Amino acid sequence: MSITSPAQRVRHASICIGVAVALFIFAPLAGCDLLDQWIGGYASATFMLGTALIYTGTCLAAFGCISGMGYAVSIILRDDVPYDNLSEAEISGLQANARMPL
Repeated sequence: MSITSPAQRVRHASICIGVAVALFIFAPLAGCDLLDQWIGGYASATFMLGTALIYTGTCLAAFGCISGMGYAVSIILRDDVPYDNLSEAEISGLQANARMPL
């Protein structure tokens, strides 16, 4: 029986959202600039690498902010659930809630 706590679900959701936001930020920003630099021949390969690394750092910062907020919220939530004094119906209800997407 695998029941995840609300804190674990919040941490997992914040990481997934952080990755998605970072990818969606990187694609239009870096894609547009790097494609223009490459096709137009405006910059050398090292300059293009530097541009890509700057955008990667920006996306990493966005990921860090989002996942950090998720971890901060998960501190408030309980990480342990006392299963010793729960009935079978309550445990099955917790399992059903654990399978629900956020």
